[in-house]
Amino acid sequence: MLKIKAPRWHEQLQCCCLNFHGRVTIASVKIFQLVASSEDGSAGQQHEKIILQFGKVGKVLFTMDYRYPISAFQVKCCQEESSSAHSLPQTDKVTTHSKGFIMK
Repeated sequence: MLKIKAPRWHEQLQCCCLNFHGRVTIASVKIFQLVASSEDGSAGQQHEKIILQFGKVGKVLFTMDYRYPISAFQVKCCQEESSSAHSLPQTDKVTTHSKGFIMK
């Protein structure tokens, strides 16, 4: 089952955070991670496999990383939906990565 990963409270920073493992460099309300978890949710957050993540890396630059079972077509649809849902200006660009494959 795929679901949006909920951020966790970071006591030192006093805010909700997601771990993007260095791929996202700027905080934004537009970022998210899509994770695969078991049907009953018993795996726990620390064992969830990140399938897709969307984050901000520049003033008007975003990145989206994905892996199987998500396809490049589905990622493009997510980019379009994220852009329209968050009213990103036309100047914003999203770079997509999947094992070295870059689509602009």
